[in-house]
Amino acid sequence: MRDVVSALLGGGAIYLAMVACAASEKGSSGHPAQQTGGGSGQGAEGSTTAQQTGGGSGQGAAGGAHAQQTAASSGAHGNGGNGGFGGFMDPVPDASADPMSGSRLKARYRTTEDGAKVYDTTRWFDSTRREICAFYLAADGQERCLPGLVDASIATPISGYFAESSCTKEVVMYKKGCTPKYAYNTAQSDAACDALTNRIRMFSVGERLSGTTIYIPNSAGACTAVTANSAYDYFPLGDEIPPSAFVAATWSVDP
Repeated sequence: MRDVVSALLGGGAIYLAMVACAASEKGSSGHPAQQTGGGSGQGAEGSTTAQQTGGGSGQGAAGGAHAQQTAASSGAHGNGGNGGFGGFMDPVPDASADPMSGSRLKARYRTTEDGAKVYDTTRWFDSTRREICAFYLAADGQERCLPGLVDASIATPISGYFAESSCTKEVVMYKKGCTPKYAYNTAQSDAACDALTNRIRMFSVGERLSGTTIYIPNSAGACTAVTANSAYDYFPLGDEIPPSAFVAATWSVDP
């Protein structure tokens, strides 16, 4: 009797081992399910990998399969399949939102011939002043959307020339036949603890000058007459425009 029981137990163990082996071979021989577009790819019972390109999801069955998904439109990874002992989910990438217009600053974008909308995140349209602007550190130490530095058709840097022999009335030069709307210069803050960052000062511009002589201080500080360059027109420098005339911005950090 003891020999019979031992034989039966041994035969059962062999049978179970054969069944397990067959199941393992069945899983490993399953073909990967591949799909392009929507829908789902489903693996066999073993460790088949379901791969999918496009929308939808891939799901492996009880052997621990996992699915990979590549979203063609955004490059985001989809969710992995759930295996018998627990699957995993790929992290969702950061969303990239389009620029948001304010009550005054409006986002700018290009429209391509195939219908794409491409935003310019570096330049904005000031709907009050009706001009393009970009953010720079203004004279008051705040970042503001200032015109001119990104649009040479409306502004010119201060030249260092003067309209008269005492060198007190500064002028700016601009290409012949054109009239600038602004002049600007840069200056570092003189505050003891301030960062050494150039601050932009914006000025208005007067009417075109008709003379052919301008003045410039020489190395000794004396005001010297020079002949105006005929390729340029000259304009008197007007009043400084207060920084508050331009839209200010502050930086924030997501929680």
